[in-house]
Amino acid sequence: MTAIDNSITSRNFHCRRVKRLLIVAIWLLVGYSTSSLAQQASISGNVINLPVVVVGEQFYQVELTIVANTSPLEFNLTGGVEIFDANSAGASTFAGTTLSIPSLAVGDVSYWVDLALISDSPIRFRLANAGVNEPETVSAEARQLFETTISPNIVQSRCIACHLVCADFTKRGRS
Repeated sequence: MTAIDNSITSRNFHCRRVKRLLIVAIWLLVGYSTSSLAQQASISGNVINLPVVVVGEQFYQVELTIVANTSPLEFNLTGGVEIFDANSAGASTFAGTTLSIPSLAVGDVSYWVDLALISDSPIRFRLANAGVNEPETVSAEARQLFETTISPNIVQSRCIACHLVCADFTKRGRS
């Protein structure tokens, strides 16, 4: 093997190693982005479970029960407990008189829902607004993590440098 062949082999090994690191980083991003889905509200029968509701500086796990024969739909607060050290990413929020649920899973569809407080004794909410969430391929958090951490440290410094060197060898008739 010539010195050029050794150099090409070394560069190809380095390129493959960087590609593997990039694949692992993307896998971590996908895992990171799906962690926000852990806060998704769900419905079971006539009960909506909200794993985290942010109220000011406090976090609660909340259960709402649909009130039969109401139009628009109304919900009674039937359970709630304060929780600590909760992840607020993707959590529902209560501010003023509005309970905002950013993601409520109903079958295979995710909805956003806004409920208006109509009574504080007993606590009751009324459906104020709702819509279908558009599917997101990459969460904003994952994109930000990639752009601030992975892209400048790996892609810009290693991948581009390696590919420029690999392209240089390819131009010389070596592949």
